[in-house]
Amino acid sequence: MRKTTIYIAERYHLANPSRFAVCSRLRLVTTIVTLFVYLLSRRTLLVYDVWATFSTTHEAELFLPAMAPATSRNPDSEKRNQSQIEILLDSSNLTVQEMSIDINANGKLIKFAPSSSKQFGVPPQDAFSACLLVMDENFRLSEWIAYHFFTLPLRTLVVLVDPRSRTSPKLILDQWREYMDIVEWTDGDILFNYNSSLLKGTTREKTKLHRTRQKLFYGSCTRYLKATNRSWTTYFDVDEYLAINEADTFDSSERIGQSGSIIRLLRETKAKPRERLYHGPCITLPRRYFSGSKESTVDMVFNRVPDFLNASRFETLRWRYRSDNTVTENGASKAIMDVSQIAWKELRRQRLEVHRPIKSCPPNHVRSGPFSIHHYLGTWEAYSHRNDARDGHHRNRTQWELRSDQTSGGSTDQIRPWIAGFVQQVGKQRAAYLLEDVGIYQDRVSDDGNVK
Repeated sequence: MRKTTIYIAERYHLANPSRFAVCSRLRLVTTIVTLFVYLLSRRTLLVYDVWATFSTTHEAELFLPAMAPATSRNPDSEKRNQSQIEILLDSSNLTVQEMSIDINANGKLIKFAPSSSKQFGVPPQDAFSACLLVMDENFRLSEWIAYHFFTLPLRTLVVLVDPRSRTSPKLILDQWREYMDIVEWTDGDILFNYNSSLLKGTTREKTKLHRTRQKLFYGSCTRYLKATNRSWTTYFDVDEYLAINEADTFDSSERIGQSGSIIRLLRETKAKPRERLYHGPCITLPRRYFSGSKESTVDMVFNRVPDFLNASRFETLRWRYRSDNTVTENGASKAIMDVSQIAWKELRRQRLEVHRPIKSCPPNHVRSGPFSIHHYLGTWEAYSHRNDARDGHHRNRTQWELRSDQTSGGSTDQIRPWIAGFVQQVGKQRAAYLLEDVGIYQDRVSDDGNVK
């Protein structure tokens, strides 16, 4: 071996034959390890695919282990949970929407009532779901729920509250339980080990912690919704609203004032042969910033708003100026997915990416289409209200001012008709009750403009 090494080294004018030998051995070891890992992964995926597609029963079981950590098993609750699942799977003539189901998660029962029992119910195939992360955003939550309840229509909401939140959304969520299925989770439900020591770490460490938790939540939420026979699902924040793109749809304002306008336009779009980006179970949508510093006149803000509502407290009504559609600072697109059409094998990863949850999603830098996401920055007070992990780095006064100054896209009132449509749908008294907390929050900004 040594003679061969020296010969090769001399033949190719290598100065250090011994180093060449070491490198050759390292390459050989690396190749063997890589081949071993590849074969192991292929075997694992093969076993997984056979198991995941064997039967409907196994598909449901695929979801369940992720919901109950081994360290918190409770025999009584597990037995009760298994009984509920057996009832579900044995009742072939019933759908999940026609039953009331209990699913054990971290030693407690997560319950939701049949959709058909809710007021303003819609057919299951028309109902949207949402996976929503919140943190001290009650001042935005009521408007966000009301808008998507009316336009999507949103009928199932899975909420994960950040453990650092100083406030709870429970009172607002309780107001909506009569009209939609609401599930509240904690970090234990998504198997996330919250490390409080990282709160004293760098911005980079805190941001990484936030993103890991976000991806775990989206993965668990998607598997949960698929296991319970839901369909279209959104993955937005509470400052983001799914709207109709007026540049692509000439009657967008008329549509947005009608209940369920999003699902109807979505079906129309998917039926068009040329709209190939909309034919799959995952659709990516462009976002546009709406300035939180450029105000409109009072008449413009209150235009076509029912007189018992204070329009200046609604972000969708107060902020009318937006960025240009070509500005890269709008950020990567976000997605909606029909979880019922996604194969279980695509959900084998515990974590789902924020902007492109599964690999079959189209590219996440789209800039056109019949839909868009309105991203409302709000005032600096609103923007800095929560103790965001990115404070001081990605989120600061300079970034807010830079984004709020992007108003070259002009003003728009395309989204405005939703509020009158919502009031007409639920009635004046009920609307006043559901929207009473819109725009009300506590100050979290010091006099010098820095986040406390």
